[in-house]
Amino acid sequence: MQGGYFANSGMLIQIKSSDRWSLFQAKSTKRHIEESTATLLQSLQKPVPVKTTSELGKLNREHS
Repeated sequence: MQGGYFANSGMLIQIKSSDRWSLFQAKSTKRHIEESTATLLQSLQKPVPVKTTSELGKLNREHS
């Protein structure tokens, strides 16, 4: 029984770790998209929407 407990416990730890990694990857991808959008708009001399800059600031704070 104890072996089953440790196997389940190890599997739960692995699942949680995978979930954290997926969340990190998703946030990183979103941050890169926002950065690319802002860079592209700036290079076209277009205004960057406030929503984009605020989202980028939020994502950068979470990344630090």
